[in-house]
Amino acid sequence: MTLARLLFRSFRRNRVSRAQLYKHKVLPKKHPFLFEPLEPRLLLSADLTYAPLATPPPLTQEGITGYLASVVSTNYTLRAENDSGTLFWRLYGTGTDLVPIPPTQVLQQQIDDFGDLDVNVKRDDLGATDIVAGLSLIDFVGDKLTVDLDSLSVLDGQFGGTTIDIDFTGGKDIDIGTILGIGPLPVPLANDQLIVIGNGGTFNNHPLKIHSTSDIVNDPSGVQIIASSDVELKSDSTLTINGASAITASNISLLVEATGSPLVKGLLANASGKVTVNSATSPPPAAW
Repeated sequence: MTLARLLFRSFRRNRVSRAQLYKHKVLPKKHPFLFEPLEPRLLLSADLTYAPLATPPPLTQEGITGYLASVVSTNYTLRAENDSGTLFWRLYGTGTDLVPIPPTQVLQQQIDDFGDLDVNVKRDDLGATDIVAGLSLIDFVGDKLTVDLDSLSVLDGQFGGTTIDIDFTGGKDIDIGTILGIGPLPVPLANDQLIVIGNGGTFNNHPLKIHSTSDIVNDPSGVQIIASSDVELKSDSTLTINGASAITASNISLLVEATGSPLVKGLLANASGKVTVNSATSPPPAAW
């Protein structure tokens, strides 16, 4: 008998089957693979909270100048911009009505997925949420946010079909002069406003929704814009499109939903909302 055959017989006598090993718990049992469905990816919106004055700025020229612009500004401009192929929402401080300053960048948010086309703009309340009668800091500061509609053309072809949704959260639009019993002030304080501007620009492939908790108006020269999709402007107070305004889009919605009620004497935004359209042209199709 050869050595190979002797070794083979010896191996067979001493071999232990896998079933015996499982029986004596020497080998673990195999478990089937389980597959769990992935949860939908939640895309965050672009949040631009300006004037965070309690937060020290970066010690750079841009950081310091942006911080100082936030200190002195109640007027801001929102633009979409293309910087060497990278898209951004950029917010610029422009001072006040009485003391304007050159547009100075105070915030930016890169647009790198379609969730960033949902942009929220508001003032930092610095934790002062109940100064008196439930009113917070932002209720006593009257900000103006200008939305540059011409700048939206840089988004053409990016995340096509996604709605550009711009939301401005202002305060309660308090007329301080009336509260103090001295009548309306020449410069409205604590009265927020969203201003739409456009000088004949065109943007495509994106419906547009703009919402403001305060009134919406166009700038004195009117707003002229051409959109290939729907345009919706919605205010929780009043909405006025006048002058030489011309908005051309597939469908145009001018909406007001002022469902609140006056909290104190001098509160401007209450349940009586209205839409005003004066001296605006209406080139077909569907334009105001």
